[in-house]
Amino acid sequence: MIRLCPGCQQSDESPRHSVVTSLADMTSADFHYVCHAKLGCPLCLAVVDSAEACGFDPTNGAALTLHIEEIDPAGAHIAAGGAHL
Repeated sequence: MIRLCPGCQQSDESPRHSVVTSLADMTSADFHYVCHAKLGCPLCLAVVDSAEACGFDPTNGAALTLHIEEIDPAGAHIAAGGAHL
């Protein structure tokens, strides 16, 4: 599904971190992991760092999707007690 990233204003099918922006109407924003990591999201930082450590380019949507499916860095981050925005 093609979505707009509010961080870089690009639309594509790359994996995203969906963040609730309003509890009143459950509005959400879908950030690229790299864009949201630049804003300081600890979960996105964990995903980007993990991808880079494993030799994946976190800006390459297909490569990042493969890494997320194989390694689940976000799940590992949360399981280790890491913060989530």
